[in-house]
Amino acid sequence: MKKENDQISQIAERYYRSIYCYCAAKLGDSEAAKDCTQEVFLALVKKQHLLNDPENIRGWLYRAADLAMREYRRKNAKYVATPEEELLRLAESAAPAPDDQQIRSLLTDSEYQLLVSHYTEGYPICEIAQQLGISEAAAYQRMSRIRRKLSVALGRGDAL
Repeated sequence: MKKENDQISQIAERYYRSIYCYCAAKLGDSEAAKDCTQEVFLALVKKQHLLNDPENIRGWLYRAADLAMREYRRKNAKYVATPEEELLRLAESAAPAPDDQQIRSLLTDSEYQLLVSHYTEGYPICEIAQQLGISEAAAYQRMSRIRRKLSVALGRGDAL
C-alpha cells in the first residue's frame, strides 16, 4: 500500500501541473480546471492497478482529463465551447482533413513539430512553452499563426 501511495505521489508531482494546464487551456476556467484535475487524480487513486504499467500512465491521465472535462461540461450546462473548440468542430464537419504530407509541405519543421507536440502527442501549450523557453502567450500566438497559415493555404477561411 505504501509503495502504491509513493507511486501515486510521484505521478502527481510529475503530471499534476501538465494535466491542470491541459484542462485550463481546454476549459478556459481555472476553477473548472482545478476540479477536473482533482477528478483525474482521484480516479488514479481508485484505479491503482494501473500503476503496474507506468509506460501508459501519461496517456491514461490525459484521457481521464478528457473524460473529466466532458463530464464537467455535461453537468454545467452554462459551459460554452471555446472559439477554438467551435472552430475545430466546424472544420471537422465542413471538409475532409488534409493528409500529413500536405500539412508537412505547408509548414516549416519547427511549425510542424509544434502541431504534432500539441495535437498528436497531447502536450499542453504551457509545457510546450517551457520546452521552447518562451512565454505561454508566445506559444499560443505561434499556434494561432500556424492554424491561420494552414487555413489560408487549404482555402478554409481565416482560421481553423
